[in-house]
Amino acid sequence: MAARRWNAIASPRWSEGLRRWARDYPEFADWKVISAGVSHGPVRLSDGRSLVSVGKLDLEDYAQMLIGCSAGVSLMASPHPSYPPLEMAHFGLRTVTDGSFCKDLTDFHPNIISAPSIAKADLAAALAEACRNAAQPPVVADNPDYVRTEAYPFLPELTEAVAAVLSSQSD
Repeated sequence: MAARRWNAIASPRWSEGLRRWARDYPEFADWKVISAGVSHGPVRLSDGRSLVSVGKLDLEDYAQMLIGCSAGVSLMASPHPSYPPLEMAHFGLRTVTDGSFCKDLTDFHPNIISAPSIAKADLAAALAEACRNAAQPPVVADNPDYVRTEAYPFLPELTEAVAAVLSSQSD
């Protein structure tokens, strides 16, 4: 089996979860683990592998990296829906993220797995689920709340409202 790649948006919050995943799920020992974003030194995992940073990437290189990955993780510190997990999911990666009291991105795309917490065991289990799911063809899904086919669906109403205002001013 060819080695799979795991894209990780690096965060110290999940390094222990990643170590737990490497220790508790040896069936994924052939996966290469990389991170994109702020450059950092190698992060040793419990099975002798290391999380290797590819640093910040321009948009083209980031897209190429995502195309070559099977799973991804992006944890967030706020309830704002961050773009990296959504991008990863739309590129076909099985994507792990965290939820908060008012945010659960699993509703945005079927490739997204929300870890119930950032505890080591929960993150490791979510990562293992993403890796198992990556063995299946990626889910391609449109979310009309996130990806629209029409760039400006409000434009006809706006045009009509502006025309009405302009018409009333010329009377």
